[in-house]
Formats: sequence, C-alpha cells, structure tokens
Amino acid sequence: MYSPPAPRPKSPVSPTPIPPLHVTTFGEFRCQINHTLITAAQWRSQRVTQLFLLLISADTHILTRSYIAAQLWPELDPISASNNVRVSLSRLRQALADTSTSNPLIIADNTRIQLLLPPHSTIDIDEFRLAVNASRRIYEHRTALPHLRHAADLYRGAYLADQPVADWQLTYREQSASEYIEIALRLGRTLLALNLHTELIERMWTLLNHDASIEEAHRLLMASYQATGNIEMVRRVYQSCKVLLWQQLGTSPHHDTTAMYQKVNAG
Repeated sequence: MYSPPAPRPKSPVSPTPIPPLHVTTFGEFRCQINHTLITAAQWRSQRVTQLFLLLISADTHILTRSYIAAQLWPELDPISASNNVRVSLSRLRQALADTSTSNPLIIADNTRIQLLLPPHSTIDIDEFRLAVNASRRIYEHRTALPHLRHAADLYRGAYLADQPVADWQLTYREQSASEYIEIALRLGRTLLALNLHTELIERMWTLLNHDASIEEAHRLLMASYQATGNIEMVRRVYQSCKVLLWQQLGTSPHHDTTAMYQKVNAG
C-alpha cells in the first residue's frame, strides 16, 4: 500500500532584523532609522522625544518608570505621571515603528523601560564616552592621538543644544562640555609635542569658538605660532587673550602666558 512521504518540517522563519539607529545629540538632535530621519510629526510630542532622549542618554539605556515620571512630569502626582509614561511609551514605539514582538526595539515591564540598540547602531554620546575613557587610559602621545581626535570630532556643539532645556539635561550638558575641554586641551598638547602645528592651530581655534576664555588654548596657539616662526600671530593671540580674560573673567593672563609673549618680544 502506497504511503505518501511525510511532509518536511517547515524551516523556522527568522525574525526580520531591525535596522540600525543612528543618533546625534551634540549640537542638533537627529535620529535616523536605516538612514531615514524621524521627523517632528512622527515624534508627535516633545514628551515622546524627551522620553527617547532620556533612554539614549542613560549609560545602559535602561531607566525605571518612576525615574522617567519624576524627570518628565515632576508637577504631577505619581499615578498621573505613571499614566503619562505609559502613553508616551506607546507613542515612542509608534515613532520608532517598533512592531516586532520577537525582536523588540524597546522592552518594558512594570518597573523598567529599556532601549535595545540593533547591531551597527551609532549613538554619538556613547562613542564620545568610550573615546574619552580610552584616552584616559593611555599616556603615550601617538597611541592616545586617535582617541583624542575621535572624541573631539564627535563634539559638534553643546549636548542637545537645539532642544528645550530640561533639568535632567543639564548634568549631561555640563559633563560633556567639561570633558570636551579636557580632551581638546590634551589633544593640543599632544599635537604640539608631535609638531603637528597645522592641526593644532585649527583645533585650538575651534575650542576657543566654544569658550574664548580658555587661556591654555591661547597659550598653545602662541607656542605653535612661535614654533612655526609666525611671531606676529603670537602677539595677536596674546593681545586677544588679554582682552578676553579681562572682559569675561576680570583677570589678567597667567605668568606663563605673559612670559612667552615677553620672550618673543625680547627676541
């Protein structure tokens, strides 16, 4: 008696991979999924955007619902704020087109919400932190140089400079600005030690555009111009430094800065 062959078992269907996220937070905030920008209309409200930014900014991209409620709705009672978190989370899923249940972009339970970054995603504040920390572990100039450059290049302006200011942002903004100054000055000292004067000059003018009162940036410029024989620019930078320090801080240049200027004039 003929028996038909048993049907072959169906191969399991692999979940559709989630496209990568690309997020910039320094200067202008932008979020792209698979290189397609999420528009203001897709975010739907500033609170939805703020919820996403809170998750992006956290080191592990995971926060408790109670923390989110306290940051975004401090004026509301806990029950009302919790309800707003639930509604905003639903809208955030829609904005990110997070419809997959087998491989979700956001996972949440009764207490926590977590953003899961797909492979090949890029978050500039994450990369900045990694580059800063890597450079701090390295003392040799040439080895540290790529990390210093990468961190400085990532800082394209104040953290979330184009977003309405919220209290929770200020810590991130102040910390990243302080770390940028630290990195940029160390990069300047490294470039001076390696006689890379063209890059040093460009980097220090960029730093001074960020904060014109950073005296060491003026001094590094003076040293670089002196090393390349541009004595007139040494004088100009010193005079500019002197005026800016008095106008912004009510102080005079440090002895080392003035001594460099006097040495050039005496020579």
